[in-house]
Amino acid sequence: MKKHNVIATARILAFLLLIVGTISIFSCLHKIILTGVNLIVLNDNIRYYNEAARKTDRMTDQVEEYFAERAKYYNSEDQVVHFFANLPTLAKALVLLITLATYIAVPAMWVILLLHRICKSRRRAAANRKR
Repeated sequence: MKKHNVIATARILAFLLLIVGTISIFSCLHKIILTGVNLIVLNDNIRYYNEAARKTDRMTDQVEEYFAERAKYYNSEDQVVHFFANLPTLAKALVLLITLATYIAVPAMWVILLLHRICKSRRRAAANRKR
């Protein structure tokens, strides 16, 4: 009876660990995607200003705000945002693609785990009925 309790406790702890891991992964993924999208928009707006033939004072003030906002990401207190913002552009793109793939992979992992558990339970139930 003791062995069964230890195994049951280990399964519960493993399940809780998966839940905590999933929550922390999605928290980091969310920060990376928001930072990436905001940096893309800011860089696009700054690039538009640099390529503009006519530059007004209003546009210049707005670009200065964009630079200040972008500097907030580069100097962020949040380690995930700071690390991601200071990566080279190609590395940012790669990290962003991996992040988007992980957004798909983690829910797929949960579905696969649930389906595996359901199939295993059905096999055990069928084996018990045959006895």
